[in-house]
Amino acid sequence: MRKFSLILLFLNQLVAFASFEMNENIKRSYNHIINLEFEEANIFLNKELSQNPNNGFISSHKNYIDFLTILITEDSDYFDSHESYKDVRLALLDKSDKLSPYYLYLKAEINLQWAISRLKFKQYPTAAYELIRSYRLLKENKEKFPEFTLNNKCLGLVHVLLATVPKDFQWIINLFGLKGSVDLGFRELDMVLNDDRLLMYKNEVLFLLSFLQINLGNNDALCQKYLEMIGEQYKNNVLLNFAASRLSHNLGKNDYCLAILKNRPNNSRTINFYYLDYLQAMSYLYKLDFKNSKQKFEFFLKNFKGINYIKSA
Repeated sequence: MRKFSLILLFLNQLVAFASFEMNENIKRSYNHIINLEFEEANIFLNKELSQNPNNGFISSHKNYIDFLTILITEDSDYFDSHESYKDVRLALLDKSDKLSPYYLYLKAEINLQWAISRLKFKQYPTAAYELIRSYRLLKENKEKFPEFTLNNKCLGLVHVLLATVPKDFQWIINLFGLKGSVDLGFRELDMVLNDDRLLMYKNEVLFLLSFLQINLGNNDALCQKYLEMIGEQYKNNVLLNFAASRLSHNLGKNDYCLAILKNRPNNSRTINFYYLDYLQAMSYLYKLDFKNSKQKFEFFLKNFKGINYIKSA
């Protein structure tokens, strides 16, 4: 009887552990997500759903698709129709293995992604709450699993965002005794970038570091470093194309910026990233090429359904 009980305990532990299984379906779905190939990503997620419906990564990756769609398209209807999925996904994660370092981490990541999404639509109080919630989950996870380096991917981003909260809402952050730090955030993201065990996240972290450096760091040496790390990968990944073009623009390399944008991935499977057309129009404008600039501005205005850069275009 005792031996039978031990076998049952062992099987239960296997089932729990399998609730966060980084298998081939999950890896391939993640790679498609980072390439903005959401239809392909969903093929592998749906396959995993039929084979292993309790895998917590399914909820996480579905949320990542929503996050990037909202961030890139600024589609308010999409935001409104998908907002309710946040609580559903968090509830599914609550049924997962709470002894895994991915449990708190993925809950924090979902909160963080929705916080950033809300910033697009100026929902600052709710965004601040989700940001605080994400921070607390990540801090708790770091205490429980100090060797879980991936934790720093989200924690670094949170530290940077906390440091840039608008003054009108800083009191919310102060109320909870939280402090942001741009420098700390960059160091934490660098830890992930330099961890050979986390190579699958390299492009994502390189994109995050580039984006944050462009908007907050203003360090030409680091901009050049990230640009060199991207190399010619901008030809195969839309997010890295965006990062490389912005980095080169910040460095005053307009011809190189234009070359990058002209050589963006020609892939009909990716979500449309019309902001790149706006950047290309601006690059033509800097060269006083008014004909191509006008065409690109008109293309951007015709197709982009968001709110940013419309007046500028």
